[in-house]
Amino acid sequence: MKISRRKFVFLGVTTVSVGLISLPGWYYWKKNKIFANDIEIFFSNYENIVPIESVFNIDEQASLFESKIISMLSNNGIDKTTTIVNQNIKNEYQSGKLKLINGWIVSETEFKILILKNKYV
Repeated sequence: MKISRRKFVFLGVTTVSVGLISLPGWYYWKKNKIFANDIEIFFSNYENIVPIESVFNIDEQASLFESKIISMLSNNGIDKTTTIVNQNIKNEYQSGKLKLINGWIVSETEFKILILKNKYV
């Protein structure tokens, strides 16, 4: 079988470019798939003790916290993020940053976690 030089160069460039495009794409897809599982695992660690449906302005309150949790999970991992969030909850209880929701007393961080848990889990 005879291949001209043009076909050989074209096929070589095509093969290399497809390989270079597909390998980073596969790595990105794999990383995001694992990261999506991390978010679900993180929020499933916290119990859903308060029904959140009756609270208004949920999106505004939780959007900043959501981006903070996502960046912490991507940088630190599940274990360290859980430790940091639990420490924040403990500090909020000690400093009195609490909310009364349907007869339950929760910290502000717990409230935001419950909101996001309804979204992700």
